[in-house]
Amino acid sequence: DPPELVCLLTDSEEEEDEKVECKCCYMDCPASEMKDCQSGQGHFVCRVCINHYVGEQLDGNGSTLFKCIADPDCQNHYTNEMLDQEGVLDEKLNARRNDRVFRDNLKSSGIEGVWQCPVCAYCGLNDKKFPWVVCPECNKQ
Repeated sequence: DPPELVCLLTDSEEEEDEKVECKCCYMDCPASEMKDCQSGQGHFVCRVCINHYVGEQLDGNGSTLFKCIADPDCQNHYTNEMLDQEGVLDEKLNARRNDRVFRDNLKSSGIEGVWQCPVCAYCGLNDKKFPWVVCPECNKQ
């Protein structure tokens, strides 16, 4: 389970911050803690729900496309730029997401010789001189 995320605002700041209903958990959250899918339709979701969703997508189906969770009919996604903003995702989860996005982009790049270790998921290039590769990360062949 991801670490429990809590509001970063102090009590006095939270009192001044307008409350907005999260379209996923339906909790009233400070507006500064909310993010949307860029649809312009008010699909605001709290960062706790976004963290749970991104973690489930990565661990469940390995997806790096994060569809709007506020409305099942919405075709918009949460952008990498939004997810990379400080405080949106837990630091470890964001590092895992960025790593998965990088590996997916590397695999789909069309570069010859791209391989991925089946044990630790390390990616590298094989210049085809050798029929096998030893992973420099976990030393598995």
